[in-house]
Amino acid sequence: MLPTVHIGIPAMDENDYLFDTLKCIERQNYAGKIQTYICVNQPEWWHDDDNKRDICKRNAELLEKLRERKKGLIVIDKTTKGNGWATKKKSGVGVARQTLLNEILERATEKDIFVSMDADCTFGNNYINSVVCNLEKNKQFSAFNSPYYHRLTSNENADRGILRYEIYMRIFLLNMLRIKSPFAFTAFGSAIACRIKTCKSLGNFDAHQAGEDFYFLQKIVKHEKISLYGDEIITPSSRMSDRVPFGTGKAIATMEKEERTYPIFHHSFFDKIAEAYQILDSLYKKDIHSELFDFLQSTSKEKESIWTSIRENSSSLQQFKRMFHQKCDGLKIFQFLRQQAEQNPFCDEVSLIDFFSTFFPDFSIDKNFSFKNSSTEILSEIRDFLFAEEQKARAEHDKILSQF
Repeated sequence: MLPTVHIGIPAMDENDYLFDTLKCIERQNYAGKIQTYICVNQPEWWHDDDNKRDICKRNAELLEKLRERKKGLIVIDKTTKGNGWATKKKSGVGVARQTLLNEILERATEKDIFVSMDADCTFGNNYINSVVCNLEKNKQFSAFNSPYYHRLTSNENADRGILRYEIYMRIFLLNMLRIKSPFAFTAFGSAIACRIKTCKSLGNFDAHQAGEDFYFLQKIVKHEKISLYGDEIITPSSRMSDRVPFGTGKAIATMEKEERTYPIFHHSFFDKIAEAYQILDSLYKKDIHSELFDFLQSTSKEKESIWTSIRENSSSLQQFKRMFHQKCDGLKIFQFLRQQAEQNPFCDEVSLIDFFSTFFPDFSIDKNFSFKNSSTEILSEIRDFLFAEEQKARAEHDKILSQF
């Protein structure tokens, strides 16, 4: 018997996008049952904010349209007066995903599958079937981090922003896969599928205003195996948004203002992480220095050596390594890369050109390449090449993990 797939979608001011996503769900060729949950949400105090009342009105309209559809939908009202998010600390997409998953866990069995989705994504008719086949075929994987490919628009500035953002994201993941970091994944809320059993054992999304997808995936990776490769992809929209402090929409809006919030980290920074990984055997025996080890010690609240306490609680080298990666997780890696970028500044173009000349020398990039001035056609060619290479690296990742 095929597992039921429970799709959770947070929706805030999504009238222009959500129904295209629902059409994609309705067209799925999956032979099992699909149950879709939508949380229409907003902060409670927006009802009294003149600048937010239009969103409140559109949310109310969306809620009514969804209730009229009824078929295949479970709608959670976190938008009408008295039902919105009560505090600023818990008022964003994180608590919406948390609310959705709580509802799903009440209804699902451990054999079912949870799919996290965004309200502005489209995908092919075989997408859900491919997700289920991936997890059912590979029992050692507890979750799936779907490949993605943003839709472009007729707006050159928006396209330039999303292409720049995708290039940043893909170079980051390719480097993380290259150094075989356990925390190689792409944090998109619409690119996550997970066994219900795993959700129940590891817990829910955190109630962050943004970044909840990153922390959810990181939590899974710390305890379970995650699959990265699939031949079906999701295609998020390329809209600009200031509704969350970071994420795709915010990234595009930020890049419009030419702020370097998402720098392309030079590949040499990742090499320093790889070098630290390679000497963990020595660190297990005694304290040694590396830039990564020293960074982790400097950011620790512990005054004494953090490695001593880990050694004392490790009965083997293998356990020591597991505990090391609990300490040196995806967030710490990102913070280390940020520090490296501040101490050793490279402009994005140099980081990009150096990355290609080192790992893909056959792909020619003009020495005068510029994210600001080069054509969107050139940016698109770079994005497409990186997408193809990332798919190869994702497949290799799954092949290696499936052997253990």
